[in-house]
Amino acid sequence: PPPPPQAPSIPLPSSGGVIVSAYQLAVDLYPLNILAALSYVQRVALQSIQLVSPVHIHIPTAHIGTLYGSSIGRRVTALDVFRFLRSMAASPLDLHTGFSGLSSGIKFCVKDAFYRRNAAVPLRDRRAAWRRFISGQYATDGPLGIDLLFGSSKVWGFESFSLAGCSVVHLSDPSSISAV
Repeated sequence: PPPPPQAPSIPLPSSGGVIVSAYQLAVDLYPLNILAALSYVQRVALQSIQLVSPVHIHIPTAHIGTLYGSSIGRRVTALDVFRFLRSMAASPLDLHTGFSGLSSGIKFCVKDAFYRRNAAVPLRDRRAAWRRFISGQYATDGPLGIDLLFGSSKVWGFESFSLAGCSVVHLSDPSSISAV
């Protein structure tokens, strides 16, 4: 039988001769793990996606936050947003600037994400780490920014303009989504 049809190749600007199939670019882009490094192809693809500040953060069940740039209406790339989310996800959560102003429902979801992420840790140790965090003590075993994202570590898409007219990043991790 004849070989299956091949998707055309597109040379990327200043790629040093690297040829990437258009089909491969679309298929390999998502999901993106915000806890892992990006490949060259993923960085190039994200650099080409233009978003407008503010960028809304959605999980399948809810809107969970908004990222504001230096000014509303400022253009940012999906790569900028990805890098911010990656940095935030790996950073310890700050009680005063990142947690205390949240609603009680969101606080519950953050705590739930923290407990799920540390499921292998004995319950008494998880409770102790959470108490230290709530009391304002810095602890290396406390909640991280990924808990603020309810454990959603996969980017499944960027929308430059959603139906509501705003830019959106869609996050999910089926094993870690709880009802909001």
